[in-house]
Amino acid sequence: MRFLVHEHSDGLRAVLLQTLREGGFPQVEGLRSTSDLAPALAAGHELGMLLLDLDAPNEDVLAVCRSIRSDHPRVGLLAMSTDSRTDRLTQSLEAGADHLLRKPLAAAELLAHVRRLAARAQVWGAPSLAPEAGDARPAVAAPPTASGPGTTTF
Repeated sequence: MRFLVHEHSDGLRAVLLQTLREGGFPQVEGLRSTSDLAPALAAGHELGMLLLDLDAPNEDVLAVCRSIRSDHPRVGLLAMSTDSRTDRLTQSLEAGADHLLRKPLAAAELLAHVRRLAARAQVWGAPSLAPEAGDARPAVAAPPTASGPGTTTF
């Protein structure tokens, strides 16, 4: 099961990937552009969750969100944006996002949303985001401590 993170900022994408891996999601992969999504989906692994950057310049991320929701109805779909207007929230939810996360966000908040969607996906019967055989890390990590990754804001 794959977890894809779309973020146009190289630095923020690296932090998101590290946070998610340390939070118990080892199969996470980063994408710079939504144009990287089609080859990633064609790689033959089922998509479990997608984190989309609504602030990506020159990309119609809401159209991508609608397409993913239509083609992959069980995928956990999170959107992120610095735009705090209510209409941005409404647009992302109507496009099929399960949640809209406002940037900057705390690592603990990101992990809580991801864990919630991962748990719901298992109830829906979707394949698990659990680590693959031989990976000793837990499928869902314990909440971060005050000195751990949950205190990071990005």
